[in-house]
Amino acid sequence: VKMVRAILSNPNVKVVPQSRDSFQKGLALYDARGDKEYSLQDCVSMNVMRAGSITEVLTNDHHFKQEGFTILMKRDNIVAGDQKDCVRMPKRRFQIGQLIINSPYEEPSEYWSYDREIRMFERKDGWRPAGYVVATPGSKAFDDPGMFVELPMVKEIRPRVKGRREAAYAGATGITKRLLEHW
Repeated sequence: VKMVRAILSNPNVKVVPQSRDSFQKGLALYDARGDKEYSLQDCVSMNVMRAGSITEVLTNDHHFKQEGFTILMKRDNIVAGDQKDCVRMPKRRFQIGQLIINSPYEEPSEYWSYDREIRMFERKDGWRPAGYVVATPGSKAFDDPGMFVELPMVKEIRPRVKGRREAAYAGATGITKRLLEHW
């Protein structure tokens, strides 16, 4: 929501409202491209761009490239961040190429954090916060980012488990030690 409001308040941004005519033209393109996986919204946007002589699009949707537009947010460029004319977002990504980034046999050193407001992932150092997400009270939006509810007990347990591990599980039985070392 914050990002959309910032875009709408930018004097260089022109919002083109949906009309019956633009919808019908978008539907005609959608029908003509039945072999593609375009969305109706893609087709409406492509028509608006053509009408405004816009050739570059700030997206990573390959459907626009199929229609001859220049994509400014290529997936490879976002991940690698090594192209001069790409949008640079250090450590932030729209998609995750490598989901598992820690060894199952070592304490986690980093995690993927998802920012629900801007819908991007960021690789962060340390432990992932323990918790869960619930719908925002009273929200009826389909894309509600929800609210994160932390589980504080996990914060208390983690250092205790680390201390036990570092003490070689002193006081545990042989079988328990073998199980803990396995896990």
